[in-house]
Amino acid sequence: MTLLKELCLDTEAEAWFRNIKCARDAMKALQLHYDGPDESKRRKEDTRSKLKNIYYKYEGTFTFEKFVTNLYDAFQILEKYGELLYEEEMLRLLFSKNQNAHPEFKQEIVVCRSRCSTFASAVIYLKIVVARLFPDAVKP
Repeated sequence: MTLLKELCLDTEAEAWFRNIKCARDAMKALQLHYDGPDESKRRKEDTRSKLKNIYYKYEGTFTFEKFVTNLYDAFQILEKYGELLYEEEMLRLLFSKNQNAHPEFKQEIVVCRSRCSTFASAVIYLKIVVARLFPDAVKP
């Protein structure tokens, strides 16, 4: 219990187990607060909101790498809290959230739709396309 108190000293967490004497009960109190049902509901809603507002338009403002990493992170958070997305849904989001107006990029999205059946394969395909079309913007 001493170690837990030391780790949480002068943090917001300290308040959630201040009057608890048993380390196991203190950990349960922290878990309930920081990862309980209400917190999981909040994280899912936050993630859904992020998914609604994320778009890839062009490398200069928000790179494709950041875009797909944010998508993947959102998928993992939803999965952690029991909302598994199927490949079709992940692909739909990947393609529908791409708003890059470059004509060749748009064509490659169409090709990718027909060739790639998984999110991972589509990401790899499109990363190659981005590197080829926007070499100055892609950093090693």
